[in-house]
Amino acid sequence: MRHLVESRLPRDGLSYVRGPSEPPLRFITVPQLLNDAVMRHGARDAVYFPVERVRWSWHDLQRHSDDVAAGLLALGINRGDRVALWTPNCPQALLTLLGAAHIGVVLVTIDPGCHTDELAHILTRTHARLLIMASEYSLRDPFAVLQSISPELSQRQRGEALNLDALPALEHIVSIGARPALPSTLRFEDFTRLAGPAQRARLDNAAPHVEPDDALVVQFNRDTSSQERGVSRSHYSLINNACLTAPAVGQSERDRLCIGVPLLDYPGLALGVLSCMSTGATMVFPAPLFDAESTLHTLASTRCTAVLATAHAFTAVLDHERVRYHDLTGLRTAVMVSLSHSSDVALRLLNELHLKMVAIPFGATVDSPAPPAASTPTTLGQVLPHLELKVVDHQGRMLPVGQPGELWIRGYLATSGGGADKSGWLYAGEQATMNEKGGIEVKVRTDAGVFAMGLLGAS
Repeated sequence: MRHLVESRLPRDGLSYVRGPSEPPLRFITVPQLLNDAVMRHGARDAVYFPVERVRWSWHDLQRHSDDVAAGLLALGINRGDRVALWTPNCPQALLTLLGAAHIGVVLVTIDPGCHTDELAHILTRTHARLLIMASEYSLRDPFAVLQSISPELSQRQRGEALNLDALPALEHIVSIGARPALPSTLRFEDFTRLAGPAQRARLDNAAPHVEPDDALVVQFNRDTSSQERGVSRSHYSLINNACLTAPAVGQSERDRLCIGVPLLDYPGLALGVLSCMSTGATMVFPAPLFDAESTLHTLASTRCTAVLATAHAFTAVLDHERVRYHDLTGLRTAVMVSLSHSSDVALRLLNELHLKMVAIPFGATVDSPAPPAASTPTTLGQVLPHLELKVVDHQGRMLPVGQPGELWIRGYLATSGGGADKSGWLYAGEQATMNEKGGIEVKVRTDAGVFAMGLLGAS
């Protein structure tokens, strides 16, 4: 946590602060990050899905994700193409993320609970050529949703082009799960076996052509007008956000991180998957969709040392009638990715579960919008390395510390998705206040990424 302590104070009483310049930024891609993890931790546990009874080493994870990459090539999906992923947390979602990254395919993430109009809008807007969806654990029948968009789906046969009037770009559908699918859909297990020697041979040459500034995902979140809007995130911005937040919570290869948020949302991707990949920590996904009992059982049975979840999820765990029957003495750290009621929940975690640290990332959360952050000094966000923050008025002039205004960010996060001005400053979408020690208090969420970290109970 040295880099947090070294964060610079505001200058001349104005609301401006700059984070340290160490550790250095990494100009790499997700395939390179995975290669590094395999080289350093190969046979160690990389991920565990208890519901599916799937436990993979880093070697296994890379091998299975290569099957997905080869399957994409076999379907004619190449670098820059869009593949939509409409699933909860499951092994296939993680493999698709890494397989797509290997060959430079951009993953379009869709919330499992999205409605018909939302799904049609996302697929149409992104020109997704392939949809991978889960027929199990979904909040609604995905086949019924698809047929309501394109009734002619039931008339298509497997292997023929879809040619859908409502979704003209969509060429293929892959289904995860054992439930009967539409005749035109391809089962995930068959999809990963499509590739022949030619596609396998192309894999070794595909990764070097992927660049750090390429988009890794397009994530859709609801903005204040309840419309779906996509935010493009690059390999570079996501990896560095992961690599710079992991040390803030003391994460290492000895940790087992219970990921209780969607792995395809920003927190699950940056603070979960890529963070573990950068440190060698084991990813543990307690259930496809959040469930307090499953989370408690997983925390105890796998001796997780850290957990990533929302304030609402932590409250559900703390209030569960059987919480006292689970041995959670191995749990050291909680990372809470929502600001709503964060101080009250953090204190409960420290006092009732006897955790050593509760970390509150400031930035992209899964709650939108969030009420004002807790005013407890230790929960105010401290700027992370390689980022600058300033609070300005509506004319762009920096405000004195203590005065609320608009939050702007400059640094590697400002390159994600565009929108920065000529000086590199990006409007973060936050109303914020900076105190005399450089701490940030925010009042709504931002899509820029995690720009600061609040720590409670840290030694």
